[in-house]
Formats: sequence, structure tokens, C-alpha cells
Amino acid sequence: MDPLAGKVPNWKRLYYKWKSLRNVPFRRRWFVGYDLEGNTYWEFKTNATGRLRRMVDYRLKPHGLLIGQYSQNEISPRWSSWMRFTRPNPPSLTELVAEEQRKAVMKVLAQQADQRWKNESVLESNNKVMVQMMQSARKRLEDAHSPSEAEDEVKPKSVSSDASPIQNATITPRR
Repeated sequence: MDPLAGKVPNWKRLYYKWKSLRNVPFRRRWFVGYDLEGNTYWEFKTNATGRLRRMVDYRLKPHGLLIGQYSQNEISPRWSSWMRFTRPNPPSLTELVAEEQRKAVMKVLAQQADQRWKNESVLESNNKVMVQMMQSARKRLEDAHSPSEAEDEVKPKSVSSDASPIQNATITPRR
């Protein structure tokens, strides 16, 4: 499958291939590559310093941009890093296609995670309702079978043998 089908005609691809040759005399501008939208990327030398400069030529010109300007939103991050000289080599079409496939997979995985989180929150809320119902039922049972308050006051508080030593411990302050 050709990622540029319908965006860049074959005759223009041949023209760009010829424009990418760097050893042609008096040529100061070289074609470097395409992105998946059909935008072309170029390198050229300035007259004064001879330093290489980089630019994008948009297939569909966005409004309000001058020649040589580009917007971070209009081009991919890989091409943007190449244009800022943080990446020495331009990205290939296969690399850009792989990045788009990775993004599509990540979107599917994110949707699945959202669905799992939604299901977990439903289960969590159902569990909370069940716990509240069980607590209210226990309270009703305790209220029905509890001895009178007078008996509770007479009984001394006894230490059970089942309780842990940590729960039975008392803290006395040091002086």
C-alpha cells in the first residue's frame, strides 16, 4: 500500500527524485522527503554563511503562513524535530506509517482501558451498596438481640484472650 497514493502524482515523484540530487552544479535547494499528508521537506544553503536551512512546502497551503514558516500542528513531531536540527536524518515513510499504526493501536488500547475502568467503577459502586446493605442488616440484628442498657453498665470490661497484645497494651508516659 502506497501511503502517498492520491496525494503526490507519479510525475511529481520523479521530479522530486531529480531535485533530491545534491551533486548537480549550482543547485542550492534539495528535496529531502515527504510526510504522510504529501507535504515536502527541503534543505537549502544560505548565501551569506553557507549554513544549511530547512523548510516545509505544504501540499495544501494553510491560511496566514508565509513562505518558510510552519506550524507545529501541521507537521508530524518527527519532521518537526528534523527541521529544528535535533534529528540528524529525516524520517522515512515506513517510520511515519509505523508511527501512525502505533497511534491507532494506542487508541484501541485506551478505549479498552476506559471500558475496564468504567466496569470496575460499576462493580465498585455495586460492592459499596452491598456492604451498606449488609451493615444495616447486621445493625438491625444487633438491635433486636441486644441486652438492656442496665446490664451493659454493670458488666466490667473484660480483656479477651483472643485480642492481640498490641490492642490490649496501655501506654504510660515517661518522665
